[in-house]
Amino acid sequence: MLPPSLRPVRILDRYIVRLFLTNTLLLLAILCAVIFAVDFSLNFDNYSANVREAAQRAVNAAQLAEGASPDSARQTAEQAAKDMSFLRVSFGAIFNAADLWWPRFVLLAGFLLGPCMVGGLGFNAAKLVKQRELVAILASGISLWRVARPIIFTSLCLLTLQAANRELLVPQ
Repeated sequence: MLPPSLRPVRILDRYIVRLFLTNTLLLLAILCAVIFAVDFSLNFDNYSANVREAAQRAVNAAQLAEGASPDSARQTAEQAAKDMSFLRVSFGAIFNAADLWWPRFVLLAGFLLGPCMVGGLGFNAAKLVKQRELVAILASGISLWRVARPIIFTSLCLLTLQAANRELLVPQ
């Protein structure tokens, strides 16, 4: 058990680590969501075309299995693809985009982790200064190096995770 004089320092370490991790991971999630939204809005036609083509193939195969002529099956399939509801096309397009992007997020996280850690550090320091917590820490006699130690340790842990991501998850 820690002596009573070190307990507030451990609480401060946990608070700074939690604040830094929250800021960094939230910034990473927001940037990934923005990139996904931009790609989805620019390529919605491609994603929805895949849904319409799949519906057209399914109807065409069903018509041919029932013994209809190829021309009537093709016309029925084209009509079915045109009559698809907006919600069905939208959900299908979202599913296609998510299916394409989930492995890309692993790669994207490796590229964006460094800038997100810098941004998380900036937001962390801004919050500590804005709420006058940094003044209270310095007034209690704790040095700035002691405040920076949990941030540096957490950054090294995140960089280790990034190295493992790049070596183990992302293919060559």
